[in-house]
Amino acid sequence: MSMDNPSTPPESQRLLRAITERFGFVPPFFEPAVETPDVLSLLWQQTLTAYVDNPLPALFKEKLSTLLSRYCAVSYCLVCHSCSLGCLGMRGPQVLRLLTSPVPDEARTERILSRQSGVRTPVGEFPSPGSELEEDVLQLSSIVYLRQPSAAAAREYLLRVLGRTHYNRLVALINYVKTCHGWMEANPQVSYRMDARYQLHFEPLSAEEPGLARYFEEHLPEFARWQQEQEKAQQTAAVAAQRAEEAEATVGLLEKQLLYAMAELRRSSEFAQVLMAVVGHDLRNPLSAILSAANLLLRQQPDNRQGVKAATRIISSAQRASRLVTDLLDFTQARLGGGIPVHPTTSDIHLLVHYVVDELRAAHPTRTFEVEYHGDGAGMWDTDRLQQVLGNLLANAVVHSPEDSPIHVEARTFEGEVSVCVHNENRDGPIPAKLLPHLFEPFRRGTTAPSASRSRSIGLGLYVVERLVRAHHGRVEVESDARGTTFCMHLPRATKRDGLSQNTPPLASSGELPAH
Repeated sequence: MSMDNPSTPPESQRLLRAITERFGFVPPFFEPAVETPDVLSLLWQQTLTAYVDNPLPALFKEKLSTLLSRYCAVSYCLVCHSCSLGCLGMRGPQVLRLLTSPVPDEARTERILSRQSGVRTPVGEFPSPGSELEEDVLQLSSIVYLRQPSAAAAREYLLRVLGRTHYNRLVALINYVKTCHGWMEANPQVSYRMDARYQLHFEPLSAEEPGLARYFEEHLPEFARWQQEQEKAQQTAAVAAQRAEEAEATVGLLEKQLLYAMAELRRSSEFAQVLMAVVGHDLRNPLSAILSAANLLLRQQPDNRQGVKAATRIISSAQRASRLVTDLLDFTQARLGGGIPVHPTTSDIHLLVHYVVDELRAAHPTRTFEVEYHGDGAGMWDTDRLQQVLGNLLANAVVHSPEDSPIHVEARTFEGEVSVCVHNENRDGPIPAKLLPHLFEPFRRGTTAPSASRSRSIGLGLYVVERLVRAHHGRVEVESDARGTTFCMHLPRATKRDGLSQNTPPLASSGELPAH
């Protein structure tokens, strides 16, 4: 690249002389901009401000530039910045270890963030070379560059730990590197072999570490594979998010249709027959399809956090609608079909509680469930029906309690009876005393507060709970005051085996409770 070439614009000649005075040579990086002095000037000013004159430590700037250049589709920046590390004293094996360090993932990011969670004031001096904090800053800067889901948390961490001044300089460097990568990908003909950094330092570095040359040769194919994996993960997450929205819309529509059907069917003499037909086909079939698709998504992409989050939303919405459908069927059976049948089998109340709580934990991963077990849990009950009872009570507790409060479950056994109590703090205050005697009547709610509307309940859940407990010859009680609300189910250890179904398997036989 000649500054004396008569075809070079005068302003570009002046800029090339300034670059030569600063570096001792003109990096080929600037060559494509020579014919456009305004672009050359912009690139040079950005290089000076965000990179060369950036007060961050020189070694850190080259380490970060090298790490981030792994995500560029052209090798120029990767090779040249790696060679600059040799100029700053790093040996060949050290450079290769930096280049082959793992791409930061969500699990590693969470470990870094938790390690410094107690830091409330900036560290003052910039992290020293080779320190754990420098490594954390390098990794989180990669997260920011790649715009991964945890980028916002990474930015907050970097600002809190480094302070505003160092943070601003770091962000300027990250954005400059991103600009350089875009410029090189737009001009892939630029060769690192013409750069003085490569000519002076590559051979000594590769003599110390022969693996460097192999790494540079294999970088582009590896980057292409990594890029394809990232694009596939993003597409999967986008599809999952779309399916989650569609599932929620479908469930919402089904709930509206259900409420409308209830209003109409209550005035109809053919209530049971019509309701059975609607529930059996028009509601359960699409819910089954939604749940199957969501569970398939979880199995296919277990490490895709966005996909898992969307699938969890789908499952939670579908399960909520499924509970509505089941409650309606049971209401019909209780009112018009001669009561709700139960089919007792040998089971264990502790295992049953454990199973139901695990389901609720999966559906509500941000909530805390505290569980206590006391005594021998063996008995004779319809496990499917008791899962339904506990599922309704726990779902009710989730809706009507503050999101940051725990839900407490206690299973206690006595000589001839077992009890399971579910306690939650109140989101909107205690249930009014005048409503408590009517709480287990159909189409009743314990409150008209905002949390009740969020539950989308039609007022049958507690009615079904009471009927199922009664079918086991038990009773259910409720207490509600300023400390919270508690529902307790009391059951005899053995339920009469009237109508025992050989097709209903037990949840589990009596035995040791799984570790909790």
